[in-house]
Amino acid sequence: QAGTPFDLEIEIDTARRRRLWVRVVGEAERGADGAIKRVLGAFQDVTHLRLARDKLRREESLMALAGKVSKVAGWSLTAPDMKLYWSRQVWEMVDYPAGQEPAPDELLQYYAPDSRKKLSQAIARCAKAGHAFDLELQLTTPAGRSMWARVAGEADYDAQGRIQAVHGAFSDITARKQ
Repeated sequence: QAGTPFDLEIEIDTARRRRLWVRVVGEAERGADGAIKRVLGAFQDVTHLRLARDKLRREESLMALAGKVSKVAGWSLTAPDMKLYWSRQVWEMVDYPAGQEPAPDELLQYYAPDSRKKLSQAIARCAKAGHAFDLELQLTTPAGRSMWARVAGEADYDAQGRIQAVHGAFSDITARKQ
């Protein structure tokens, strides 16, 4: 009635009793007098996309639980712009304030001086020449808690063989080191 365009995903049952997810988009076409004359639209079977999204959510949920229990998380640092991505578990392990985007240089300040130097050099070597690393490092979280972390990383290459990121794992090994 209002003529508002729409874009919906709905679940339907076909005549052959198949359950599908369908994307429905539409928009009202108005006549010269402004009245709605007809609705134009399209349907698209998005079942495969919906199932893939649901599977991804399940996988992410399982990985989050596994990471929490094992105190292991993932991270990625793009090259050459040095944009950092942490999995949710890293944020929780290092007591970093929620909603703040840490810069790589800012994060290095939380590591002990010797650990900071080792990590900085390892990331630089990996980003430039693809040298993987596996380090045990000491740091103090933003909340003031001392901890030990195992930080491992390796190069991620694009289709042309250029390093596009350094990514790896971060694990809390404090209990083992004490």
